[in-house]
Amino acid sequence: MISRKWPFFRYEVEIGHEGSGVLVSRAQWETANSRNSFQNMAVSLVSSLFENEVLLASNLRGGKSRIDKNAQRKPGLDATIISAITETVKNKFPADYKRTLFGMAINNHLTDLRRKNKVAAAAVADAAVGDEGQNQQG
Repeated sequence: MISRKWPFFRYEVEIGHEGSGVLVSRAQWETANSRNSFQNMAVSLVSSLFENEVLLASNLRGGKSRIDKNAQRKPGLDATIISAITETVKNKFPADYKRTLFGMAINNHLTDLRRKNKVAAAAVADAAVGDEGQNQQG
């Protein structure tokens, strides 16, 4: 649903139902709306609506890891925003939408972000150790 409030309707799109208050930029909307599956659209909207730090620390609905029983419980993403994303995705892909696949797509995306973040942090740490060794030799 496109927000009609002047002057923002040109620049922002309200997703979910009218009055949800969940807004994305027009460019973010066009990117999400161009996706060819409800999973890809959902991931695009999640990436647009949440800060990276929030995504790295959360999972979709909150809860314990099923893989690592010792992992810290992660908080869920904002339910109002997720509800607006769900409604938007269901409206665009009514025949294809499945709640389980929706959740899996988002949680898989969050897991992938955490993995990439861990790899990047390790690379930075390795580079710092390498720089230290060079400084001591010089």
